[in-house]
Amino acid sequence: EYVRGGGSYVGTCAGQYIATTGVYRKDGTFREWSDYFALWPGRSRDTFLEEIDFTMYMDETCPLLKYYDFGGDMKVDSIYHCNGGYASLGEGDPVPAGTEPLLRVDWNEPPEVGPSIDSQVCCWAYKPNDNSGRVILMSSHPEAVTTGERLHLMSSFFLYAIDGNGAVQAKG
Repeated sequence: EYVRGGGSYVGTCAGQYIATTGVYRKDGTFREWSDYFALWPGRSRDTFLEEIDFTMYMDETCPLLKYYDFGGDMKVDSIYHCNGGYASLGEGDPVPAGTEPLLRVDWNEPPEVGPSIDSQVCCWAYKPNDNSGRVILMSSHPEAVTTGERLHLMSSFFLYAIDGNGAVQAKG
């Protein structure tokens, strides 16, 4: 109700998972969770990668560039990752209208388990209409950093979320 009413939400790692409708398991089956919030009405996939650092990149139209230039290379290095998910976009699942990819993984390592995640969308925004708030979901952990580009990344999430608050509606 909060997001539908115009409030915004930022979720990282588990906060990303709980904001979806569910997650694909290692065996490829989808597990829908009735207690997930479904703030983004899409599905996520597990990376099956724990305790690593990712580099993530954005394209030149990424709205986060409105707030910071990220060193001019549109990349953020050394983002801690511990088993977070990525958006299941174009993999047989419908893409919810209003979904906007923000960051993709630059990961050229062969997967130990599961599919390759290179170029997968691991950070995205969702705003279905002008009255709703904006939901920003990220698979990894930029939230504990106090300096540099990772701090700017987290800050840009909050700024973009606030800029996406819905139109105020008076009751009655």
